[in-house]
Amino acid sequence: MRIKKYSNEEDAIFRRKRIRLGIYYKYMRGDFPAKAPFGYINKMDGKRRFIEIDNNEAEVVRTVFFEIAFKNVKPKDIYKKYSDMLSNKSFYKMLSNHFYIGWIWNPYINAYTKGNHQAIISEEVFYLAQERIKAVRK
Repeated sequence: MRIKKYSNEEDAIFRRKRIRLGIYYKYMRGDFPAKAPFGYINKMDGKRRFIEIDNNEAEVVRTVFFEIAFKNVKPKDIYKKYSDMLSNKSFYKMLSNHFYIGWIWNPYINAYTKGNHQAIISEEVFYLAQERIKAVRK
């Protein structure tokens, strides 16, 4: 029996394919193979990784979305309150991130899929806040 030896380049290609396949399967299962956004924390249970709500940060996320959706407060005014916790870019990215309603962006199928994590806010609050943000931009 003869064992085939792989060159470094062949080995790198093989590993790259296996890693991409693993990430693909994580997305298809509803797992998020990256650092959790603000309001969540990455956890590990044995070999399985999962995302859990960080209650302190989640309260900030809920407050921000509720103030925009129901109190009609402008996002820039809210950002001033929480600028010590979040950068400007992170704050505005948070406002449009579907992760907070339980969805993840799956780049392999170019669509949102249901995630395995708990939602911090409801879809109704999220979309109402989106409408308010669009109205402020006009």
